[in-house]
Amino acid sequence: TVDKARVVSNNDQNLRLDAAAPGADAATRCSTLPDGDRAIYACREAVRGDRENPAMHRALAERLEALGQHRDALRSREEVSRLVPGDAMAALELGQAQELAGKKRDALESYERFAALLPQEPRAHELVGWMRLELGQYAKALTAFREASRSARGSAHAYYGAALALGSMY
Repeated sequence: TVDKARVVSNNDQNLRLDAAAPGADAATRCSTLPDGDRAIYACREAVRGDRENPAMHRALAERLEALGQHRDALRSREEVSRLVPGDAMAALELGQAQELAGKKRDALESYERFAALLPQEPRAHELVGWMRLELGQYAKALTAFREASRSARGSAHAYYGAALALGSMY
């Protein structure tokens, strides 16, 4: 366990991250550090101090993504999803990380979970539709885009996606 605050030097300033603080406080501190390798080090140390806190993993993932370290960020997003399986935002963020890592089928599963957790959210169904379209599942993509367009908040993206799916089917 971490008893004292971690001090990480970044240029001429000292960045303090109290990994022993309650998770949300430490996660907030981690997410507000200036970008860079030292900030990632501080976030990793905070995660080590509180492995079961999804906010810590989420903050680390955001830092890694900001530096283009998508594979490492994916591991953190997977941890968040494991810790809070019913969290729609965790499902969305995991899907985005999987998509960036080139794991399109896994991303589809995460987007489908996002849509199941927020069935009234048209954007969730659009994401399912776009991923199915990329995977060549045109009929299922059309179904997802139709679901997205049923909402009063449905967007032109859903109609455009539906048109692309229909055009690809014939």
